[in-house]
Amino acid sequence: MKIGIDARWIFKELSGIGSYTRELIRHLARLERTHKFVIYFSDPVLRDRTVAETDLGRAPNFSTCLLPFGLFSIRNQLRLPGLLTEAALDVFHSTNYMIPLRAFPRLPTPARSASPSNAGGSLREVLRAGSTAGRPACGNLAG
Repeated sequence: MKIGIDARWIFKELSGIGSYTRELIRHLARLERTHKFVIYFSDPVLRDRTVAETDLGRAPNFSTCLLPFGLFSIRNQLRLPGLLTEAALDVFHSTNYMIPLRAFPRLPTPARSASPSNAGGSLREVLRAGSTAGRPACGNLAG
């Protein structure tokens, strides 16, 4: 199985959800070899710190992906669902309650409000502009 974990809840000052997320990653990296994991970050400094603190670089089945947007941005709502689909994940684990509204297309959603053709061009322009600029930087950790 290919599992994505949202590590963007790990902030400079660790507490609560960030601590839980870091410890989850640390223990999975030590124990789990059956599944593949993609760990999502939006800050390269916090990614590097987390990789160093959790020995993630020693786990051959782990990779990271540096997203070019933060948790609370509109780009997170609009672009993350497509990036998760492209990554062909079986499971995406957000360690907080916030996930993009359209992350799960199998759930019933009002099709009219989500349709780019009904957005008067503005949503279509945002999606078109986001399709080429600011791609995530993903890669394997273990050499």
